[in-house]
Amino acid sequence: MSWALLGFGCVAAVLTVPAARPVRIWLLVFPAFLVSLVVAELPGWGLAVTAGGVVALVTLGGAHGWVGGLGLGAAGAAVVILSRQVVWAHRCTAVVDENLHALDGGHQPPPRRSVADRLSPFRLGDRRVVRVDEVRYAPGAGRRHLLDVYRGRDAPADAPVLLQIHGGAWVGGGKRT
Repeated sequence: MSWALLGFGCVAAVLTVPAARPVRIWLLVFPAFLVSLVVAELPGWGLAVTAGGVVALVTLGGAHGWVGGLGLGAAGAAVVILSRQVVWAHRCTAVVDENLHALDGGHQPPPRRSVADRLSPFRLGDRRVVRVDEVRYAPGAGRRHLLDVYRGRDAPADAPVLLQIHGGAWVGGGKRT
């Protein structure tokens, strides 16, 4: 089990470090992005999986000897980095909520996030939100220059706007993915 803990710890560290310290070497940027994608986007889930894996492997006797200690150290480093990422994510959420509340003129309180929202971050569909499909924002270009507008069902006409541009370096992806 010591070797399993070492392997687990090393994998956790490799997945976590690029999320906390972005790679600047051009040839390694894309591979590092792919490796750390889930951990960078969902640090709470990464923390839960890493901590759960460490607890399971230590319970099974994986922390014995220098190999287990090294694995525990690598996994511990990943847990520290992920914990920091979770704290930063919560701080960012609070800042965004405060600013949207201020833009709204203080009329509506910041949204409350339910346990279901936290446990299923990719859950789609919210009865409080209306989607207006295929709004043209520029003339011509056929299927291009179309966007979707998501607004609160009860949102006033002058509600604040957040523009989200999907990833893909302007060559891949789309608003549906």
